[in-house]
Amino acid sequence: MTIIVFAVCVAGQSLSNVWEFLELPAGARNGALGGFGIAVCDSDLSLSFDNPAHLGKTTDRTLALNYQNRFRDVNIASAAYGYNPSDKDFMAFGMRYVDYGKFDGRSVTDAEEGRFTAKDMVANVTYARWFSPHLSAGVAAKVIYSVYEKYQSVGMAFDFGFSYHNAEKGVTAALVLRNAGFQIKGLYSIESKQHTETLPLNLMVGVSYKLSKAPLRFSFTYHNLERWDLNYTSTDVVKDVMANKSKGLQGLDMFFRHTIWSVEVIPTSYLRFVVSYNHQAHRDMAVSDHRSIAGFAFGAGFSVKMVSVDFSITPYQAGNICYNASVAIKI
Repeated sequence: MTIIVFAVCVAGQSLSNVWEFLELPAGARNGALGGFGIAVCDSDLSLSFDNPAHLGKTTDRTLALNYQNRFRDVNIASAAYGYNPSDKDFMAFGMRYVDYGKFDGRSVTDAEEGRFTAKDMVANVTYARWFSPHLSAGVAAKVIYSVYEKYQSVGMAFDFGFSYHNAEKGVTAALVLRNAGFQIKGLYSIESKQHTETLPLNLMVGVSYKLSKAPLRFSFTYHNLERWDLNYTSTDVVKDVMANKSKGLQGLDMFFRHTIWSVEVIPTSYLRFVVSYNHQAHRDMAVSDHRSIAGFAFGAGFSVKMVSVDFSITPYQAGNICYNASVAIKI
């Protein structure tokens, strides 16, 4: 049951892609921002996992560590280190690790075959360059490796990010293409030929605006521009709660499934609070005739001298809550 719920929450897509875990939040603040913080540009190194263009002078010599307890024994960890080789070149090195726990192996006759594990791993190198005080671009190259029992898979993916950031006006706009890549080795073969699958490509645009006379920053992200239909695969057991609505309401609902909204309260430069809403996550976890706060995420963080700490919670259904903690240290 745990792995089924986890699969739904990974990206809220039909499972036609491999490595949906690449769309999971890379840090507590990322999760609190609804999963992606592509239009938030500051010293938080974890946000470069979402938009590689946001590496800069403030991410130099920063070590960022993150831990998530997704569900029960599904645990996720990530780490990143920022290093600037020059005043114009900004880099980061990172890795992510997903452990799905241990499973009881069974044969086709239901005989015990011992226990096995399932893991996903990715290592990335990110490079960014600022062409002016306001314009930047970045790219991240990722090597992906998975092992599920005796089955293994290897692949590569690239993220491309572009950003306009004007701190004086409080405006940031971003364009990001995530997971453009391919499997080098599939999990299995068919008639002696490697079976490969597509990666969860995601084209996104985002904008954020920080009020000049109030400690508030509003963010809006529109994800998966490359496709319109974000319905999760329906079965006889799982029905789309919008199936009986008019075409107009279904179209409006589908538009909002592409959106993520967030509000940050920043009373001082050392303290921040975040609340966000991801409509796709809300619809994917919806249960007929049952209200929930699935789709919402909440977070808080503080900075003291050379250390920043963030924490977020993402409720999905009663008893299913994702906890995420991050720490960043200037070395």
